[in-house]
Amino acid sequence: MDKGRLFFAFFILLAFCRRADNLYAQNITHLNFENGLEVKGNQTNDSFYQWKPYIRVGETNPQRCTLPQLKANAYTEINAEKYRRGKHSGKLTLDVSNGGVGHKAMFRYNLLPAGIQLQKAKEERWVSFSCYLSNEGDDKWETDAVPELIFQMHNDIAVSPMLAIYSQNDTFDIIYRFSDIDPHVADVSERSAIGTMKAWSGKAEKGKWIDWVFHVKFSPLTPDGFLQAWINDGAGYRKIVDKQEIRIGYNCSERTDLDIGIYKWPWKCPSDSGIKKRVLYIDEISVGDRTANFESITKYLSDFKKK
Repeated sequence: MDKGRLFFAFFILLAFCRRADNLYAQNITHLNFENGLEVKGNQTNDSFYQWKPYIRVGETNPQRCTLPQLKANAYTEINAEKYRRGKHSGKLTLDVSNGGVGHKAMFRYNLLPAGIQLQKAKEERWVSFSCYLSNEGDDKWETDAVPELIFQMHNDIAVSPMLAIYSQNDTFDIIYRFSDIDPHVADVSERSAIGTMKAWSGKAEKGKWIDWVFHVKFSPLTPDGFLQAWINDGAGYRKIVDKQEIRIGYNCSERTDLDIGIYKWPWKCPSDSGIKKRVLYIDEISVGDRTANFESITKYLSDFKKK
């Protein structure tokens, strides 16, 4: 090959590499709160849908109570007092001190639209975000034996999430689930076939920003999925979960959503909870597909090194 053709081939290869290097950046969506509910990233990919605040109050749990209930106070707002990066964060409040009921105050994002079967798609997703549990003041995160979720990946069906962070008694638990049945059409008795695994448990630190990173490949039927997770509580990122060759997810084609915020399902009805208010701060959320990596998904949380 003469020098001209060699240089031409080199420049073509270089252009392709630059284009490939930019693909992951186009497939990462970033949410911050500097200009309201600001979203940056590609919003045209079929797998990505706009973030939106999501609140549920005044709903009756027919298994526990049947009378209509007063609506709790729940809202999302932009906060300028506590923030992980920049000068603002998202503040989520769920308050049942008025005697009302309400169980959701979160930000929702569509990971996969309806019609995509998880087992066939073998989809991967990266997610990173930062949360803050206050240790003082009116927004203090009080210790409670009644659980809640602060993060979940779930299908649009009335079953437990396939991946979630649970908070209870000042402890965080990462739980994942799988099933070879379609929970959407299965008889209630068949739902006991859902596998539930605890991947990690640790102290719920208060008064500091906690960074989370998740990397998951869904595979509900065959053990070729995986789950990885990192946490940073101020001392640098450390890997806390590395589950390989696992089943994870449900065998269905319902919409798959990501919820980050407060989901305290016992508050669907008046509960035995000793507290009446939950406040959670969220900042710097990023979502990516299989083309992302640890460095790209933590771009906005990059002031600490990975361990």
